[in-house]
Amino acid sequence: MSAPRRRKPAAPMTYRDLMFHSESYVERALEDGDDHERSITGRLTEQGHRYRDWENRHSKLMKKVADSSSTTKEIYRLRETAVSLLHISAVPRYLKARKVTGQEREILMRAFHPSRDYTGAILTEHTNFIRAETSSMCSHYLTARLGDLGLDNWFEKYRFVLDDYFGMFCDRIVTEAKGERYLMKPLIQEAKADLVGQRVKILNSKLRHRQYDSLSPTVRQLVGRER
Repeated sequence: MSAPRRRKPAAPMTYRDLMFHSESYVERALEDGDDHERSITGRLTEQGHRYRDWENRHSKLMKKVADSSSTTKEIYRLRETAVSLLHISAVPRYLKARKVTGQEREILMRAFHPSRDYTGAILTEHTNFIRAETSSMCSHYLTARLGDLGLDNWFEKYRFVLDDYFGMFCDRIVTEAKGERYLMKPLIQEAKADLVGQRVKILNSKLRHRQYDSLSPTVRQLVGRER
């Protein structure tokens, strides 16, 4: 599928526009998305209260975006939103990537949720993951719809750097909880500095209008229809 012709910059979206297009994206991702999109939106919509909770929280995020005074400012606010949400979903990504179970998982749940029991902590992280991933994907789509087509590449790089830093952070928690010495402690600050640098790059780089092929198939279809 060839990229559509570049259009004039879109007008800023209202709060209602942002919510309407977010919900439209969820519907399309649920039906025709890739494996990750279908998995996340499927779990989001399988329970009515879970979807309503996401809708209420996403609404607050979109109200902040809608307060922007221009299309460009909306785009940068959406970039910031997408990046921030990655931190909310970091724990489940770590648990899955490292296949963490048993004592080590319990240690991490106590560290991140000291006031909850183990089951409550796991359920909280699961809910946070679904909600954050959905809002993050919506933010991706909205930036593309507003004309910024380069977020995907930057976003995936940031996710990689964040997961590298957060992995060391969690490894340190587990190691020290067992009474052992964490030998890679000096590298944590280096990884954190790299993460901050990637965040600055995303939030300050110029808009990209010619990165159409980097978009996910779902976003590409939706953006293509609107051009």
